[in-house]
Amino acid sequence: MNTLIILIAQYTIFTLPFLIFLAYVTIDRFKRKRFIISFIIAGVFGYILLKIAGSSYYDPRPFVVSGIPPLFPHSADNGFPSDHTTLSALAAFIVFVFSRKIGIIMFVLALMIGASRVLAHVHSWIDIIGAVVIALSAAALSIFLSWIIVNRLLKDDDNQVKEETI
Repeated sequence: MNTLIILIAQYTIFTLPFLIFLAYVTIDRFKRKRFIISFIIAGVFGYILLKIAGSSYYDPRPFVVSGIPPLFPHSADNGFPSDHTTLSALAAFIVFVFSRKIGIIMFVLALMIGASRVLAHVHSWIDIIGAVVIALSAAALSIFLSWIIVNRLLKDDDNQVKEETI
């Protein structure tokens, strides 16, 4: 059981690039620009929110508080919020907007990653909940902004075509 927890906690995150690529190739080609822009914006906002949250709230790692050794080596720094859960949930939320099935699979994986990191004694539940809230906030903002950016780009393309035909 510990081996499974370790595998999920440390290595499931490496499935994300494949699932993101799979979502990218299965969505309508006209939505791909918005997909990429959403990921770029989400990455920036997610990183900023992650750093703000980590510097605003300190949650010692469970293995530091309880004395129970973690299932894998980990530094005894601030556990809030979980970077792994933030990254995986953020990707899941963005993908979900474009591909529901793949997004749901990714969100289940994100929750598995978070839960396994709690079971491995490197995070507490508040770290995981905080990560999901940060991911949802960054994803919502990025989806909104990408919609505005892509619509403006399309409007500029339409205006350019109209000017060329005149």
